[in-house]
Amino acid sequence: MRSKIFISVVVVVLFVIVVIFTTNDEDKVANSETQALITSRAIDVARDFKKEQFTIDYDESSDYFSYDNLSDRRKQAEEKYSEYVTESHMTKILMTALDIIGPNLAQDSKSNLSVKDISFKIGNMETESEVSLDYDIEIEFERIEQGSENKIISNFGQLRVIKTDDGWKVSKDIQRIEGLHEVR
Repeated sequence: MRSKIFISVVVVVLFVIVVIFTTNDEDKVANSETQALITSRAIDVARDFKKEQFTIDYDESSDYFSYDNLSDRRKQAEEKYSEYVTESHMTKILMTALDIIGPNLAQDSKSNLSVKDISFKIGNMETESEVSLDYDIEIEFERIEQGSENKIISNFGQLRVIKTDDGWKVSKDIQRIEGLHEVR
């Protein structure tokens, strides 16, 4: 009788252990899928922001310099970027003139700008509410002048995307723009 009780207890304990390990693996898979979805949303916002920043029509690029004061410039930048960036990053964009980098490049090189390619790698932060990303972006300069050769420059940057009440937004973007002398 004792051996039957002992065997029953051992079977129950083994069953509990198997259930615990199986449930743990299922939770890990679910958490991994959830984090992948979160990261995917963050990357989508980052990609849309960079495309908005570097898709510039030469004929319209002079419009970026037609504002009379900082509040007009802020309004123009908010129309273009508010869907993608936090309020604090919008202020940084305006204070460091990041909003006019693309139009300046278009004017200086007499080109239409577009994002040819952009790739992202997860940086050092990946949580449910914040993702840091390293990116490589290729910007194509389509020359307006007949016979001029199109140029492509590569750029590396890092950005941080956070979850806000309004969805995912870029809160920081540090970019290293190289190769500009080649297209100018």
